[in-house]
Amino acid sequence: MVSSHSHIGPRLQHTGTEPKTALSAYRLRLGLAVGGLVAFAAIALWVLLTPGMTWAASVLGVIAGAIALLAAVDVVMILRGMRHDRPVRPRHRS
Repeated sequence: MVSSHSHIGPRLQHTGTEPKTALSAYRLRLGLAVGGLVAFAAIALWVLLTPGMTWAASVLGVIAGAIALLAAVDVVMILRGMRHDRPVRPRHRS
């Protein structure tokens, strides 16, 4: 295999088959993750803070809370990726 000089990521090397200008859909991923975070956090709070809920509803609230926690971690990872993969703009001298 021919080694390439372009470095795509920490473990990935450009092999010549993928586009060099391919970008991740960070904004779409961020929107979906934030939407999931808000929705599942609201469900978890509603279920867990409503008095008189059944045992099954409480389990559902805990599961929704766990999914909201995963969505929060995903939001952090997406924001980190957005910061890391920001295109570098060359400085123009006037």
